Amino acid sequence: MSNDIYDLIILGAGPAGIATAYEAELLGIKKILILEKASHSVNTIRNFYEDGKPIDRDWAGIEVELAGNIDFKFVKEESIALLDDIVTNTEGIEIVYECEVYMVQKEEKLFKVESKSGTFLAKNVLMSIGRMDKPKKPDYKLPRKLAKKINFDLSKTSSNEKILVVGGGDSAAEYACSLSKNNDVLLAYRGESFFRPNPLNLKRLKECCACDALKHRLECDVEEIIDDKGHIKVIFSDGHIDTFDRMIFALGGTTPVDFLTNCGIEVDEKSQPVYDENFETNIKGLFVAGDILFQNGGSISVAYNQGYHIAKKIV
Repeated sequence: MSNDIYDLIILGAGPAGIATAYEAELLGIKKILILEKASHSVNTIRNFYEDGKPIDRDWAGIEVELAGNIDFKFVKEESIALLDDIVTNTEGIEIVYECEVYMVQKEEKLFKVESKSGTFLAKNVLMSIGRMDKPKKPDYKLPRKLAKKINFDLSKTSSNEKILVVGGGDSAAEYACSLSKNNDVLLAYRGESFFRPNPLNLKRLKECCACDALKHRLECDVEEIIDDKGHIKVIFSDGHIDTFDRMIFALGGTTPVDFLTNCGIEVDEKSQPVYDENFETNIKGLFVAGDILFQNGGSISVAYNQGYHIAKKIV
C-alpha cells in the first residue's frame, strides 16, 4: 500500500476523467492520480472513432455550452492529442496505465482503492469508467479459426470487404455507415425498426440505406456461424444464408453494475448509478461521470462539463 494520500483518485482516463483532473488542478488540487485500465488514455475515442472523424460538440441535437477550461476539438486526432497533453504535462496529475481497479471502499474518512498496481488512499474518488471497453458477446458459439475476422470494433477492418454488422444501437449505426464507404455492408438487427440510435446517427443511417450505400435486414438474428474455408458463413433466423469476409458485433456495453454495487453505490431499477446534481453518489466523496451515466453513448462536451462541476464540488 502506498503511504501517499491523494486528494483525488480517478478511475478511467477518458474525457470525463481527464477533464475532472485538469479542472481540479487548476482549482488548486495538486495531488491527483488517474488509474487507467488500458495502455493509453481516451481508449474509447481511439478505438471507436474512425480516423479523421468529425466529433459533434452538440450531441443528439442538444446545444452544449462548455463550462470549463478545455477547448473542444472537432477531430479525433486533435482531441486525443489535447487530452494526452493534459495527462502528460500537467504537474499535479499522475497516471498509471494498465491498472485495473478491483474495489473502492471508504474506511472512515479515506477511500481505499485496490488495483492491479497496488492499493492507494484518497480523500475523493471519481469513477469515470466507460461501457465500451467490454463489449457484449453473443450467446452462440464463435468458431476459433475465424477469431481474427470476427471483431467488436473497427480496429481491424480494411477496404473492399463484404462485412456483416450485427446490432441496432449507436455503435452499430456508426460502424455500418462508416464501413459502407469502402465496403459491401449488411446491417442485421433483430428488432422491427431502428429506434435506439441517437437522432443524428439515425438520420445518417436512413440516408445511407436510402441511397443503397448500405443494406439492412430487420427482424433478423444470427442463429449460427460456420467456418467456410476461411470465410464466415452465417445462418439467419429467417432462413437466409450468406457468406462474409468479416463480421462485427456492435451489441453495446453494460454498466458494470456488480462493480458499482460492490463498492457500495446505489443503483436504480435500470441498474444505473444514483447521483445528485454534482454527480456525487450516496457515498460522500465518491463521484461518477462519463459514459457510465449514459444509456446509449455520451457526449464529450457533456463529459467535460461534468468534470468541471465535480472539481468545483470537491474544492
